[in-house]
Amino acid sequence: MTKRVRIILIVLGSIFVISTVAIAVTVWQAGMLVVRVHERGPHGSNIAILLPGIVVPVVLQFVPDRVLEDAARDVSRWGPLTRAVFTSLQSSPDVQLVQVDSPRESVRIEKRGQGLVVDVASAEETVHIHVPIRVLQSVIHRLEGISDNS
Repeated sequence: MTKRVRIILIVLGSIFVISTVAIAVTVWQAGMLVVRVHERGPHGSNIAILLPGIVVPVVLQFVPDRVLEDAARDVSRWGPLTRAVFTSLQSSPDVQLVQVDSPRESVRIEKRGQGLVVDVASAEETVHIHVPIRVLQSVIHRLEGISDNS
C-alpha cells in the first residue's frame, strides 16, 4: 500500500468517525421519545415505541401547514407562556407536576431529567410516555412558524 493510499484511507476513516460522532451527539442531545403501553389480561398487548427525539422536528417539516393550523392558532395564543414554562422546566430539578388518583386510575405527570413523563395506571392498562423537553420546544417552534405565516 502506497503512502498516498494510506493517507487517503486515514482521511476517509477520520471523516467517517467524525460524522458518526456528530450524528450520535445530535441524537443524544435531542433525547428519546418513549411510549410504552401494557394491557393487562390474558390477551393484553405490550407495545413499546422508542424514537430518537430528532425525528419529530424532521417529520414535522413534511406535515403540510394546513394540517397543523388549529394547533398553530392555539400556539399563537399560548406560545409565549408555553416557551417560558419549557425553558423554566429545563433548568429546574425533577418535580411532580400533576397527580390525580381516582378509584379507576392513577395519573402522574412529572419533569424527570430533561423530559416530561406521563404515567397512567388502571386495572386495564399501564401507559408510560417520556417526551424530551427539547422535542416539545421544537414542536412549539414549528407551530409558531405556521401562525407567523398566516
